[in-house]
Amino acid sequence: MRNMLAVLVWCVLALALAPAFAAVQVTVYEPRYGLSAPTGPAEPVADWSRGVLFITAEGRAPSTAAGTRAPAVARQAALAAARARLADYLGAMKLTGFVTLGDALATTLLPTVSMEALCAPVRPVVERYDTGARACIVIAALPLTGPGSPSDVAARMLALLQGPDGKGMRPVYTAQQMTLRPRAPLHQVSSGPYSGLVLDCRGLGYTPVFIPRLVGQDGAEVWGVTGVNLALVKEKGLVAYAPDLKVALLSGRAGNVPLLIRPLGTAGPLRGDLVLRAEDITALRDEHAAETFLATLSLMILID
Repeated sequence: MRNMLAVLVWCVLALALAPAFAAVQVTVYEPRYGLSAPTGPAEPVADWSRGVLFITAEGRAPSTAAGTRAPAVARQAALAAARARLADYLGAMKLTGFVTLGDALATTLLPTVSMEALCAPVRPVVERYDTGARACIVIAALPLTGPGSPSDVAARMLALLQGPDGKGMRPVYTAQQMTLRPRAPLHQVSSGPYSGLVLDCRGLGYTPVFIPRLVGQDGAEVWGVTGVNLALVKEKGLVAYAPDLKVALLSGRAGNVPLLIRPLGTAGPLRGDLVLRAEDITALRDEHAAETFLATLSLMILID
């Protein structure tokens, strides 16, 4: 009798506690990213090595969404919030050294592209659903490369800049349009042959640009528009970013033996183009960079 009573008490406790254990449900949609359950809203984070933007957002199901429909409604609300926040974030990003992505889409520069379409491919990576609060917190991902991505927009912009009407949009900067910060050149880790290019922009206050140009101290373009393969830009982006050389090497984009250059400064109204010393330009030409590793966009930029 005592054993039966103990079993009965245990069953009652299990039933009482079951809702508490089931109150939070975690679903991982893409385990390859290795992300755990989100904890709350956060600013978008760009993972350039994977070519994706991550965003955390929250959504709630209204009281009219009953039963098993509530999680789906909350998830859609979270994804809608993610798209709205990403639209603001992407709009402020620099497309070139003279125009943001948002401004380019809002004008007639790229009339066939919209910010709504750009943010539409957002997909959930991992979510946490609270059955009691009927709230879903989701980490969502937006591809930076591929069809319909920001890199696709960059390729369309490059097509415009490479066209007959684009030359006037590629300014030759004056000294007053440059922000220079003299720094000691980097010591090379090898004498070559080089597998790629790493530009160390740490300390320059430089932030990611989808189409950065390399210019000389005379303000003329060295590389960045002319001859760039548009299909390759759409596929992998013109350039990728990393916080340090170790991360850049691990990404593999610039290979194992990159040429290291520390730009002299930035240029343009958005400080999106990079100014190189004369000796660095000579090094790029001596290595036939435009026909070798730059032709394959084997380029990384280190930023703070």
